[in-house]
Amino acid sequence: MTKIMNWNIQNFGEKRSKGTTVVELIAYQVAKLDVDILVLIELNTSKPDVAIKILKERLIPRIEKQYEKIHNAQQKFRFTISAQSAFKGAESYAYIYKDTIQAC
Repeated sequence: MTKIMNWNIQNFGEKRSKGTTVVELIAYQVAKLDVDILVLIELNTSKPDVAIKILKERLIPRIEKQYEKIHNAQQKFRFTISAQSAFKGAESYAYIYKDTIQAC
């Protein structure tokens, strides 16, 4: 069974991702619940490369570290990001998934 979680992070951008509390909370819950796919809603950045940096350098490493700590096993995660919404600001969705899941 594939476990899918969505999380509306509400204006999660460069500034909020620098704080450890939000990043740690997400990482802990994803690892604890052994989530296969996480849809992160309201990833807000003015530039797509900033969103990639947040995921690559801050969130994904924390998820992998928490996973190893909780499950005593390594698990790699990958991600893809939707196009920015034309409706409201620079909002995107991030799809974070175990590397054993194939992206569409």
